[in-house]
Amino acid sequence: MSRRPLGAPSDQRAAGGTGLLALALVTLPLQEAAPAPTRELAIRAIFDVIGPDGPATAFEPSGLTRHDGAWLVVGDTKATRGVYRLVATEPLVASKPGVAAETGTGRAGWRAVPLSLPDVPSERYDFEGVDVTGQRVFVLDERGSTLASIAFEGEAAWEAWKIPIDPAHKNGGLEGLAVRPDGKLAYVVQQRGPRRLLALNLEQRTIAWTRDHDDARNDADLEPDFNGLCLEGDVLFALSCDTWSVRKLDARSGADLGGVVFPRLEHDEFRTTARGGFAEGLHVTEHSIWILYDNGQSPRRSGPASFASLLVEFERPEGF
Repeated sequence: MSRRPLGAPSDQRAAGGTGLLALALVTLPLQEAAPAPTRELAIRAIFDVIGPDGPATAFEPSGLTRHDGAWLVVGDTKATRGVYRLVATEPLVASKPGVAAETGTGRAGWRAVPLSLPDVPSERYDFEGVDVTGQRVFVLDERGSTLASIAFEGEAAWEAWKIPIDPAHKNGGLEGLAVRPDGKLAYVVQQRGPRRLLALNLEQRTIAWTRDHDDARNDADLEPDFNGLCLEGDVLFALSCDTWSVRKLDARSGADLGGVVFPRLEHDEFRTTARGGFAEGLHVTEHSIWILYDNGQSPRRSGPASFASLLVEFERPEGF
């Protein structure tokens, strides 16, 4: 099957214009609904995350990745659009005692500090994913269905690609992002309607393949969704906030390899009646699974003046 070129000419792309990725070359068979996982992650530590204007402002972080030893997130509202570095705060503000050995920060919380980057070209500004390869940062915008990339230094404008999707749900667009270390292939997930994994060939400027996953309620009567995404070798980890689970996917085929569940912290930590989860970002390391919860615009139970979000470190189970 032939590959269709992007709509944007090469000189426009070099100047930071937006092109359109060609449609998928391969559509893989539907992944049938997988059984609800029963193995639950154990909490190591819970950290507060506050916005650049302090805990009284409802800063809603999304996405989660590491770069040069620091956490990076994106703000997923128009007022907070952009990429942020999480900087340790004092005094210690952890909600649960624990040691985050991999960050070397112990029980400190985090404040989001914006990076000095140009505005991302977008129609709606609803950032949901972020990843870094080398010295390039990638950002995913849900409402604009846009993937954008820029070097941390030396470039004045973002290069952007429009991803053609048509979600059946109003707020079911692109949510998670993971990019291979060489920057040639990226993965994104469509949240629902349908729940879909897409592999993007950034060199050939095509959607290489897609795989849909069954949206049917699982045996725990929960509607599955896809949110955060993290890549480890040939394995993807996909976050499902509304089933409070992390799924393991084959990065070559999108096949579901099983999952684990994590505690439902929203109703313990926030003053909310929302049925769904607040988990928005995922990062997996050798020994830990890190999950970022936004605040859902809900104040904390520990103090109604605080809208601090959460970064939670879980112990990664053996063999997962």
